[in-house]
Amino acid sequence: MTMTLAFFFEGPAAVLNWLYEVTGSYMTAISLTAVIVMAIVAPLTLPAWSTKNSFAIVISSASPGPPKPVVPSSVVARS
Repeated sequence: MTMTLAFFFEGPAAVLNWLYEVTGSYMTAISLTAVIVMAIVAPLTLPAWSTKNSFAIVISSASPGPPKPVVPSSVVARS
């Protein structure tokens, strides 16, 4: 189990170590690591956004109009 856990930490640690050697600054190395992670993860989330937006367009075009407000019966004037 510890062998499997070590695998998940050694890769990012090696990247962080290399960036620190190149830049000489932990702040810059950590920032660049965050940019690399975002560059890897962002394309994975883009298909979900495009599907969500197209679904919202289909739903909005199918609805007949804005919903009518619901007025509680206690507010309606009785004559």
